[in-house]
Amino acid sequence: MPRTRIRFDTKIPTVDLVAPGRIVRGRLPAIDAVQDRLSRQLRVDLFQYLRYGVQIEHAETGFTGHDELLKQLDSPVMIGIMSLVPLRGFSLIAVDGPLVGATVDRLCGASEALESDKASEFSVFENRIAQRLLAVVQRSLKYAWQGVADLTVDLVRTEVNTAFIAIADAQEQLITMRLKVTMATGSGEIVIAIPYPALEPIRDKLTTAGALTEIREEDKRYWHIQMQEALTRVPVRIRAELTRAEVPGGWISELEAGQVLPIQVPDTARVYCDRIPLFDADFGALNGTLAIRARHFTLHPPRPGSQGFFHGPTHPAAGPVDGTEADAETEG
Repeated sequence: MPRTRIRFDTKIPTVDLVAPGRIVRGRLPAIDAVQDRLSRQLRVDLFQYLRYGVQIEHAETGFTGHDELLKQLDSPVMIGIMSLVPLRGFSLIAVDGPLVGATVDRLCGASEALESDKASEFSVFENRIAQRLLAVVQRSLKYAWQGVADLTVDLVRTEVNTAFIAIADAQEQLITMRLKVTMATGSGEIVIAIPYPALEPIRDKLTTAGALTEIREEDKRYWHIQMQEALTRVPVRIRAELTRAEVPGGWISELEAGQVLPIQVPDTARVYCDRIPLFDADFGALNGTLAIRARHFTLHPPRPGSQGFFHGPTHPAAGPVDGTEADAETEG
């Protein structure tokens, strides 16, 4: 039989199955849930701080070597060293320079991105704003961990030089969460890194589906409270109706400018939000401006067969009508 030569490709890469970089990604599914909660809560906290809405995009949680991560942090950067009590060791929060600059521009009243030279270090004012951003991220991160583990996030110190940062060994793997924050004045990145060995005591909670369920239930309660508080700040347009007059439908087509429509002015006006009656009110003037003064009201919806929101009508034809009656009425 003829001999067959088998040629082996010498460029096949070597894979070390026990290297730190080979940590199985699926072992910590709850970390993704923590990052989702973090991005949502951070959006709310930044809105309260800036009084301006921001967009937050988050990448998948990944694993990065300690020294490799520090090389990826461009100067200037504000780094906060934090402790996750009762876990051992330290973690870090990094806020990059573009995000600090965009925040400063927004707080100073800018409405769009401004061109500026890249600085090698923060000014005194920028340093102060960067530290406040760290405090905002710290509060959001503390909330994000609720339901997974009873951790307390404490900010130990801040640093702007990566040469003075050492939270793990050089090749030790860090779990990194990256969030991109975008606003009208620019965008930047927030990086959160936690040494993988620090999470060993709570690894069981991070790998079970129960932690994810608990997070979702907590989110429901949280957003229910947030929606209740937000509804109290929603601007609502109301109108006060003084009176109405009924006229024949054919008379409306013959109306001319200057014609007088006799009406009977009642003692009170009824106040509506859209078509829903809210309360009866006295009307008059205050400080040279037309004004109304509420008498009594209730915000409970009317029961079937009841007469609106009140015990009885205060004057005839007070409520809004529809159908053919609406065509034959004009508001005073």
